[in-house]
Amino acid sequence: MKQLIGCSAVAFASSMPGRVRKWLLIAFALVLSAGHAMAVAQDNAIQEVTASQQGGNLVVRIALKSAPASAPASFSIAAPARIALDFPRTTNESGKNLIDANQGDLRSINLVTAGDRTRLVLNL
Repeated sequence: MKQLIGCSAVAFASSMPGRVRKWLLIAFALVLSAGHAMAVAQDNAIQEVTASQQGGNLVVRIALKSAPASAPASFSIAAPARIALDFPRTTNESGKNLIDANQGDLRSINLVTAGDRTRLVLNL
């Protein structure tokens, strides 16, 4: 597919003045390389997040497309009480950005994707 698009762009650009042709081809190359970089950068995906009470414990399950290479980076804040987990090279395929949990101390879960990472925030 990239080859066919590339040939069409080169044929179209060849009929333009030199300076315009140069910038068009540079822009086209950047678009192709950015698309390839995005395809490579997104290795994993969060498919589902659930929270449930199991006895006296609250269990949050995060279903991923594949096992992460390492544990996600995390941090917490006291006011408002939150725990954040950062999943590098991961997208959100759960179809939800907000999950109402209302289980024990957990009120809700936010999923935010920025760049090539997804942050999961537990709102306590």
